[in-house]
Amino acid sequence: MLKNIKYKFGFLTYYIIVAIFLEIAMFISLDIGLFPKYWLYDFSIILMIAGLIFIIPNYVIQAIFTAIMLGIQVLLFYLNFTLYSLYGDIFSLDMITLFKEAAKAVTSDFTYIWLIVALVVVYISIIIGIVFIAKRRKRYPISFKKNFTVAVVMVLCIIQGFASSIYVSERNNIKSTKNIVEAGQVSDSFLMDTSMLKLASLKTFGLFGYYTNNLLNTVWNTNTNNELLDAAINYFNNADVHDEEDSELFGVDEGNNVIMIMVESLEWFALCDGTFNSRILSDELTPNIYSLIQDGFIATDFFAKSKTNISEGIGFIGSYPIGKYMEQVTKNSDASQYDFTLPNILSEHGYSTAYFHTNESTYYERNKTHTKLGFDNIYCWDYEEFGYDGGFKWGNWIKEEDFVYSAMDYMIPEKANKSVYGEDAEKFFTFYTTVSSHGPYDNNSNNADQVEYKDYVMYGETCELEDENKVKTKWYENVCEAYEDKGEEFINRLVNYQATIVGLDRAIGALIDKLKEYEIYDDTTIIIYSDHNAYYHNLSNDIKEVEVADYMDIDLNTIPLIIKSNGIFNYTNEDGDRLVSTDRFCSAYDLLPTVLDLLGIKFNKRLYIGNSLFTSIPDVYINEMGQAEEIIIYYSLTGGLISQEVYTLDMTRFYYTDFVTVGYLDKFKEVANETLRKLNYIYTLYVYGTYHYVIPI
Repeated sequence: MLKNIKYKFGFLTYYIIVAIFLEIAMFISLDIGLFPKYWLYDFSIILMIAGLIFIIPNYVIQAIFTAIMLGIQVLLFYLNFTLYSLYGDIFSLDMITLFKEAAKAVTSDFTYIWLIVALVVVYISIIIGIVFIAKRRKRYPISFKKNFTVAVVMVLCIIQGFASSIYVSERNNIKSTKNIVEAGQVSDSFLMDTSMLKLASLKTFGLFGYYTNNLLNTVWNTNTNNELLDAAINYFNNADVHDEEDSELFGVDEGNNVIMIMVESLEWFALCDGTFNSRILSDELTPNIYSLIQDGFIATDFFAKSKTNISEGIGFIGSYPIGKYMEQVTKNSDASQYDFTLPNILSEHGYSTAYFHTNESTYYERNKTHTKLGFDNIYCWDYEEFGYDGGFKWGNWIKEEDFVYSAMDYMIPEKANKSVYGEDAEKFFTFYTTVSSHGPYDNNSNNADQVEYKDYVMYGETCELEDENKVKTKWYENVCEAYEDKGEEFINRLVNYQATIVGLDRAIGALIDKLKEYEIYDDTTIIIYSDHNAYYHNLSNDIKEVEVADYMDIDLNTIPLIIKSNGIFNYTNEDGDRLVSTDRFCSAYDLLPTVLDLLGIKFNKRLYIGNSLFTSIPDVYINEMGQAEEIIIYYSLTGGLISQEVYTLDMTRFYYTDFVTVGYLDKFKEVANETLRKLNYIYTLYVYGTYHYVIPI
């Protein structure tokens, strides 16, 4: 019996040693130390898993289960290292529901072959060790006699009892910390209950502790307490109201229609003359977008570092329901629960609302979420009325212009036609997410915009002439001169990318023509923004000369925001100057408040992370010279918190420029903590429907 017990302990001990070794190796690779802060909490979960291995009677099943558990850990090593290296992110369980969508977008550019080979070798070594133990056990077949069974159960009870007592004790200890902020940092209790700072959670609780917390927070809400609900309700009901006293531009576009266009991977260099470092905008290849800029306003420091669906959601919600909260939106809610979204607010003011996407309606479950979030209807490429034939292949994109023409009667409703209905014309809100410019940018015969406009990008209107009569565009001349040393492959990818932006420009031109035909161009506010940079093939990195490892670089993630507004165009300040641009650090969080400000619609400031671009900055720091410096913080679900001078992934390590003072850094921490506090309360709007308790404006 003692030999049998001994060999059962063999697998248990082997698992514990290897599991700890893999975790330490992952911590080192992520540069977050050797051990988590609550290492006992982490170890108690390892011990619980080891207990399960111990109780399994069949040595083959025991070996398989051990191999599976360690295999999952090896996979998590790869995922976390890859995500962290590319985005500053780590894997969380809510990503499983998006695996199909994410997998479609992945190419070999985002894989580390050397790491795969190394981890395969490690895993093979682990399997060899398991087989060695299993073969030794096979020499001593277990006979489940009464005494042996009793002994095994007793040992298991001791192991699990010891592990469980540590687990419960450590959780209670963690829960006793303050709700959100403790000693200038995010509290451990806050990290346990949310997924807002994933790297900090991993560093604090360890691999097993982090994923246990993540599982509990994904399966059900562990914050079901009246204290949090009461705090959230009180927080929102004591907020300031944004009105005409907050902004000189409040209501300059009152009654306007609204079109928001989120463009995949749009960059300023896609709208210029090919001399990308100068950012000189040009009408040569994108005349329609250029015309909107002339009639409107741009933000030169618009920052975005989020996945497509998140940037999109932030644009019309003002926040984003991460993880379990999006599950709440999809399955257990109704549209009235989210009356703070832009489509719901505009619906209340008499607008029809519709969402459009040149992709499948099931992509990121838009067919389930967007009507819940306030849109009257959604229209996507796979709708029969747009000529969809039932076939689909990733990257097989139709021309954006063709989609716009197919959806035109829904994008700009006929009843909005002022030339026919006059002052009785209906108001509408259209949100349109493009896809053609997503990438990859290798020659793709299934990307209609690439095929249609590639030659045009290089030779303009002369592209249809014989080769000897073609004339290079100024854009193409500049590109060939600037990037000759990068080779033909790079230039080819850049041309393909630019072709998709030309296709986008044609689509926007079709919308402009329809607005003018209906005599509502001046009565329509158009917002164009991008979800993230052109990260495929590291195109943005190469153009901006930023190392891949510098994924939080300001320039790398600064992309276009364009607002075509008749009200802004006609506005002049006290010096008589027009308002044409801002260098204010801003993001998609600011879009919803900005739209409501322009339309003259009052709103609760605490319901949104951002602020209108035309209001004063709520947070300032008085520097050593007595001057007020603005501090605006962007929160990224894939990259922590960032201002123009500082960023942090975990609120324990801060990265900053040479010009940052101690005073500025302290103010950054204060504003960052307040941002996380607000986010925590906003998330209660999704999981509890707390909005019903918020006093209406």
